[in-house]
Amino acid sequence: MKRILSLISAFALVLPAVPASAGVRLGGEAGIRIRGEFRHADTKDIENHEDDLKYQYRVRFNASAEPGEGYFFKAQLQYEGGASGVWQTVGHTCSELYTLQVSSAVIGRVLEHGSFAVGRLPLGSLGNPVFDLGFYPSQPLEIPVATLNFNRFFGAGYTAQNNLGSLSATLLLLDNASAGKVFGDGYALHLALKTQIGAVTIEPQLLAVLTDTDVYTQNDSLFKQNVTPLTVGASLTFPVRGVEIGMNGFCTMTDEHPSDFSAAVDYRGFLFRLKAEKGPFMAWVDYNRTIDRSPSSDETEYVNTFIWAQYRFPLHESPGGTFSLTPTVRYLSSSIRSGSCETGTGRLRMELYAAVKF
Repeated sequence: MKRILSLISAFALVLPAVPASAGVRLGGEAGIRIRGEFRHADTKDIENHEDDLKYQYRVRFNASAEPGEGYFFKAQLQYEGGASGVWQTVGHTCSELYTLQVSSAVIGRVLEHGSFAVGRLPLGSLGNPVFDLGFYPSQPLEIPVATLNFNRFFGAGYTAQNNLGSLSATLLLLDNASAGKVFGDGYALHLALKTQIGAVTIEPQLLAVLTDTDVYTQNDSLFKQNVTPLTVGASLTFPVRGVEIGMNGFCTMTDEHPSDFSAAVDYRGFLFRLKAEKGPFMAWVDYNRTIDRSPSSDETEYVNTFIWAQYRFPLHESPGGTFSLTPTVRYLSSSIRSGSCETGTGRLRMELYAAVKF
């Protein structure tokens, strides 16, 4: 709490010293969430159940400034708590430690026909599963990039506006794992072209890992080491009787045979999402299937299904901010089959989220 108060005080001290022309804006969000979590696992006729009720909270502060001539700065301060993401779970006798960090910080400039930005870039991965499939190929569902990577990577991007639509190119730094090599770190390139044909918005995308990096499972254990997967696909959105329908389809692949005699890697995976949104209601269903044919192990098949549904009740709206309640249901079903062994898990999360945005 002392850390939070000191940050707020710092903002208050800095603001009077900034010229009004800089266009400094502050905002944020504070939320409380009650989550009921119900798990089950089946392994060779052995079934286990695990239930839990959690009380969680989060605080976010957003700051932006525009000093003129198109230059801008944006930042977000939030808690980053590992497996719990940006939410903090209440601990025994209030023993939890809630600290704020600079989660994203971006500087850039808006030009006549485009813009560029550099820093800890927010990815928008909650609505764009290309990053989830590319970086968590064995279980890309339930927004792992937003939860585990806090929806950002360090990088630089440029967006150009032309007759076709909006073309963006972003170079991401995935890790700093090299030793003794100038360009031995993990780099990835994301390309996207967003265009509109009538009422349909189409966005083909490509996510290419350019240099060796590691990809992981959702429990933060290593899935494959020193790989350069390629992920391609597209997103479509279109209205149907007042409902905005979204469809996402992506495929990831890698087939590598290193010359240093280390283990070869060969896997293929796809992800399909169908989403519907109307006013305060939003729901989507994800399906993923990834097959690992790496010769160092038996062929392994990963199949995952995820459902997210929520309804936002706006209880107060004014120029100063909003207050809302959002009940949410999230269900994840996963199975792993390798040879004659097969395991299945399921996880149901029922949440009630109260938020103040200002």
